Amino acid sequence: MLTVLIDEDYTDESTVDKVGMFKKVEEEILKLGLEKVWEVEPLISGRDMMTLLELKNGGPSVSEWQEKLIQWQLAYPTGNVQECIDWMKMMMMMQTQLEHTT
Repeated sequence: MLTVLIDEDYTDESTVDKVGMFKKVEEEILKLGLEKVWEVEPLISGRDMMTLLELKNGGPSVSEWQEKLIQWQLAYPTGNVQECIDWMKMMMMMQTQLEHTT
């Protein structure tokens, strides 16, 4: 990835430090399996999400949950659809409880 693009012949200290930092970042990205993170597809479609959320129309709520879903998938890269659904239901219950207590 990045290391292929960077010429190893840099000698000034500032550049060497920056190259070192970028290499560390690249190592972490690879270690976390995030090298193709932009290709991640949501485990749950927008239509299925609307069913789970009991919504008749899409809109900001679905967009908000789609963003949360991607964040969950990045946090749990080996998670499956059922685990994601369980997490969504738990989050919806917590959100409902918070709305009723305020």
